[in-house]
Amino acid sequence: MPKVSGMHKLLIISGPTATGKTKLAVALAKTYHGELISADSRQVYRGIDVISGKDKNELEGIPLWLTDVASVHEQFSVSLFHKLAMPVIDAIYARGKLPIIVGGTGLYIQSIIAPPETIDIPPDSIARERWDALPVPDLQRELRQKDAERFARMNISDRNNARRLIRALEVAKWQEAHPATVAPMRAFDVYWIGLQRDMSVLCDLIAKRVDLRWDTGALDEQKKLPPTFTATGVTPIRAYLQGERSETEAKAAWVREEVSYAKRQMTWFRKQPDIHWFDAGAPDVVRSIERNVGSWYT
Repeated sequence: MPKVSGMHKLLIISGPTATGKTKLAVALAKTYHGELISADSRQVYRGIDVISGKDKNELEGIPLWLTDVASVHEQFSVSLFHKLAMPVIDAIYARGKLPIIVGGTGLYIQSIIAPPETIDIPPDSIARERWDALPVPDLQRELRQKDAERFARMNISDRNNARRLIRALEVAKWQEAHPATVAPMRAFDVYWIGLQRDMSVLCDLIAKRVDLRWDTGALDEQKKLPPTFTATGVTPIRAYLQGERSETEAKAAWVREEVSYAKRQMTWFRKQPDIHWFDAGAPDVVRSIERNVGSWYT
C-alpha cells in the first residue's frame, strides 16, 4: 500500500472532454497497479452510456468505479459523490492498489481532495419547497436572522444567488439542529494531471464524437429518458425527436453544447494551482506522463 509521510497516494487525471483521459488512465493503471474512479457528472447515471460517452471498451479489464450509480429519475449531488467515493478509495487501498480519479467534473475531484466542511450536510427537501417560493430579498432576510455571520461572509454575487442562499439556509438549519462536529479532512499525496488540446483540434474531435454517438444509439437512449432529465446533448436530441430541429441542426447544437462545456471545464481547471499540464496531442505524451508519475510514485 503506497504511502509518503503517512499519506496515501492518489493520482488524478482531469481536463476537458475528448482529451483522452480514460485511455491515459488505463495505461497508468496497468503500469502502477491502479483502479479507476470516475469523476464525471453524466456518467454516474444509468441508461446514458452513449450520450455521456462511457468508454467501456477502452478499460481493458481495469476496474472503473462510480459509473451507473444513479437513476436518471433522481438528482445526484457533489455530496453524494463524496459519500460514495471515499469508501471506494479506501477499498482500493485495502487491495494494495493505487486509486486513479479520472474525469472532467472539477467539483467531484475537489470533493475528494479539498471538501468543504459542509459537504456531508444533506438536502432538506421539505424546507426547500418553501424557500424555492421566496424571492431573493426574503431569503437574504431569513439567512441574516438565522446565521448573520454566514451571510456576512458571502460575497455580493452569492448574496444575490437564490440557489446559494438556499444552500446557506439549509446548512444553517442543519447545524442548528446538530451541534457542529467537523470531521477531520483526509490528506492525500496527490499527483494531478491535466490534459489539454488546441481548441480548434478539440472542436474537431468533439464533432467526430457527436457523429459517432448519434449513429450508435444516442437516439434510442434519449427516447427512454424522462422529460425532466438534462445533460449535455440531451436537449438537441430531444428537439430532433420532437421534429423541432433537423438532424444537421441538432448535431450542430450538440457540438456547441460540448464545446461550451469543454471551455467551462478548462476555465475551472486553469484556476487550480497544483495541476501538471500536458498536451494530449504531443508525441509520446503517455511515456512523458509515465516518467513524471513514476518519479512521484516511487
